[in-house]
Amino acid sequence: MWSMTLFGTETPLGYVVAAHVALSVGLGLMFTPLLTGALGSLRPSLYSYGSAVVGTVQQVAGAAGTATFIAVMSAVAASQLGDGADAVVAEAGGIHTAFMLGAVIATLAFFATFLVRRSEAGVEPGAVPVH
Repeated sequence: MWSMTLFGTETPLGYVVAAHVALSVGLGLMFTPLLTGALGSLRPSLYSYGSAVVGTVQQVAGAAGTATFIAVMSAVAASQLGDGADAVVAEAGGIHTAFMLGAVIATLAFFATFLVRRSEAGVEPGAVPVH
């Protein structure tokens, strides 16, 4: 995410594509263990509920995050346009600020992961252990 804070009006297209691919691969590598850890702590009878909650939270958070970043980008661009900046420069300033906000949130989330404790695997009440 931090690499996207370097985008400007003269950023080569190859750099934009490489930064986006790196972010997408990182997200893909992150979600599988994250969801496995989250759902693995549930009892088997609750898997469907856990999966539904995770999916819902993921969709709502994605929509809220997108709306927040667009609002920040638009507000900064409008402010810079009001100060007399060129439209392209103002839009680039708004995009830069939105990516900075995203990078700060991602950094805070990274450090918050160290506060997550490992949970025990969920076991059905009255279940007989297999091993």
